[in-house]
Amino acid sequence: MAEEIKFVVVGHHSRYKQALCLAESLGAVLLIDSGDHGANWNHRRALEWAAEQSCRVVVLEDDALPMPDFHVAVAEWLACFPDNLVSFYLGTGRPPQYQMQIAERLIIADKSRADLITMPRLIHGVCYSVLCNICHACWQDGIAARQQTMQ
Repeated sequence: MAEEIKFVVVGHHSRYKQALCLAESLGAVLLIDSGDHGANWNHRRALEWAAEQSCRVVVLEDDALPMPDFHVAVAEWLACFPDNLVSFYLGTGRPPQYQMQIAERLIIADKSRADLITMPRLIHGVCYSVLCNICHACWQDGIAARQQTMQ
């Protein structure tokens, strides 16, 4: 039996319909930022919710465009990397400061016929799954709270 995976969509109130449509298509929980608190605030809410779940959770932003059979692909990648942060989206324009490093990694992956690249951190939060017990431990130590106040 496949391991359960839950989805949560974070959205801005100005894109409510788009966010709702995405959430419904995935059977996801929807978290709308109705007070203009910002993306980091809403991602934190999603990760706090995810930390309360007994299974892996995938966080998506309201502008994510899942591929056909997205659930299947997610299950396969998370099975391959059960203890890692997994990003399911890599943009070709954002964030600009990482584009050279991304290009270098893509060239290496292409030469080795790899299906993935690795990075030392999450660089784009459009769609990802992180081990929430690690996040929770950081919050308990105050790390995430300190980082959030610096932004």
